[in-house]
Amino acid sequence: GYARSRMIAEDREALEAKIREHCQAGDFRTATSVAFKGYGREIFTFLMSFHRSESDAAEVFGAFSERVWKGIPSFEWGCSFRTWAYTIARNASHTYRSDARNRGQRFPALPADSELGEIAEQVRTETRSYLKTHARDRIAELRDALPTAERMLLTLRSDRKLPWIEL
Repeated sequence: GYARSRMIAEDREALEAKIREHCQAGDFRTATSVAFKGYGREIFTFLMSFHRSESDAAEVFGAFSERVWKGIPSFEWGCSFRTWAYTIARNASHTYRSDARNRGQRFPALPADSELGEIAEQVRTETRSYLKTHARDRIAELRDALPTAERMLLTLRSDRKLPWIEL
């Protein structure tokens, strides 16, 4: 279940260290691959909770993936990679909701010869399968009734355990 797929703090610290190590070595392709493999499902699940259709969430995840790829060389580690990734996901979600025009032209594509696009698609596919197997309960319905900004904050704080200072 979801609880089993959630990372424990030690695993998260190890993942953060591995991403940072690759970034410091200038190997941004590997850093991004490691990040997508480690946090991709978590981020896509987060996006699925805010977008009514699977295709909308997949499109936002694509924009998120491209923003991470483009931004990782300039990421300065003022916060955890995870916090930065959630910020990018939230911003991609807001952009998607606020501007329905020209979505396909806004972000540069991931490198065609890389495995990053394949990893992003794998994350989306695995997460969709996972989400289809679990029924929504009353708490999810109540959460869905909240305004989008409040749902995002609630999800990041309660489900993802991000500290208030990082929100």
